[in-house]
Amino acid sequence: MYNTSMTLSELLLELHINYLSPLRETATDNNLSSSQLLCISSIPYSGITQTNLANKLSLDISTLSRNLSKMIKKGFIIKKVDSVDKRVQYIFLTDRGKDIYSRIIMSLEKKISTIYSDIDLDDIESLLVGIEKLNWQLMKQTLQY
Repeated sequence: MYNTSMTLSELLLELHINYLSPLRETATDNNLSSSQLLCISSIPYSGITQTNLANKLSLDISTLSRNLSKMIKKGFIIKKVDSVDKRVQYIFLTDRGKDIYSRIIMSLEKKISTIYSDIDLDDIESLLVGIEKLNWQLMKQTLQY
């Protein structure tokens, strides 16, 4: 039975911990670190500044720079200097990066689908709607900082 005495914070922490295993496994399957997987998954196709990516991932710039350097060497991303402000660097996924991103998502979907098999379809739909709403609120909160 479900433990209804846990707070939302406790549930989210537990969910995060439980989700790390398939995330790490997917990263390893794709010859990536978990941090690199999250980085690739956080770069929109339209690009993102290095500073915004660091903020989105809650990493300091030096840590992110090390990960980006490794991913540049693997051909997953490229950096482009802003044409107006030369101090600003944009990060873009290469075609190879977009391909690895697709493989990451397919792999995670496959792993998660085995979990879904034991959950009622209506509950899954409600869960997806709830997570989407929570995620939106968390993103709005993050933008305020």
